Amino acid sequence: MAFKLFGLHFLRRWKRKQPAQTQRKQPLNKWKPLQLKSGKTKLRRDLQEATAIIDAQKKQLAEYDFLLTHSQAIEIDSAVNSFRPDMKEITMPVTPLGPKSTPTSRWIEDIWLCVDHDIKCLKHAERHWKNGNPAYALQHVSNSINAGSHAYNPFISPCEEMRCRVFIAAVLHTLGKYEDSKERVDVILQMIANGYIDQANLGRVFPRPSPRDTVGITHYIQGRNLMKLGSLPEAYLSFSRALEVPPYHDTVRGFQQQLAREWPTCNQSLELGNA
Repeated sequence: MAFKLFGLHFLRRWKRKQPAQTQRKQPLNKWKPLQLKSGKTKLRRDLQEATAIIDAQKKQLAEYDFLLTHSQAIEIDSAVNSFRPDMKEITMPVTPLGPKSTPTSRWIEDIWLCVDHDIKCLKHAERHWKNGNPAYALQHVSNSINAGSHAYNPFISPCEEMRCRVFIAAVLHTLGKYEDSKERVDVILQMIANGYIDQANLGRVFPRPSPRDTVGITHYIQGRNLMKLGSLPEAYLSFSRALEVPPYHDTVRGFQQQLAREWPTCNQSLELGNA
């Protein structure tokens, strides 16, 4: 009997609690979508803040990279100046191998400086380029060096071949093919690093252009490509490596000054775009 009374008492209490639990569940079910919406809004806001912080850090790192590159360029300039020989000790040779004067030098498309040289195929190509036919100039040089290897053309020395390769990269740049031009310059610089041009001969007297000039002009073309591709710190450093070529020195300095002006402007544009 006592057991039955206990069971009835428990059952009555359980039934009384059921409506209350149902009433408590209704507000939870009612407010759950609002809580989810509020949570999504907060998460979206947190993600936006995190993205803004990441963008700010990227800009700061890019600025540090530029400052580091600028310092490296100054160091390179100092090293170049310290290794320049005393002009009083230089005696210019009077043989045909000596560098010829450059009063008749002329720029093509503000990227290629025509100087007196003895590379026959390059002379023809430069003439075509001056006459407004860069595509034919490109084809002429490519055919003349036979896929770019002096092994197939004994009349072209390694230094002359490299000059022709740089010419091709310059023409591609003016045609707007900056990536293609950059890739070709990368190959040229790798060939130079591997000793394709005998580094031990850099101090000898060569017909124009000299191997040292060819290396400097290569870096100049690369700097122009990097500018177009938006890699400003790398472009500045490439231009610094082209300062040794006297005819290019003033032009290179002008581009470096332009980069120094454009870099803060690029940062401000990024900040305005993300505002």
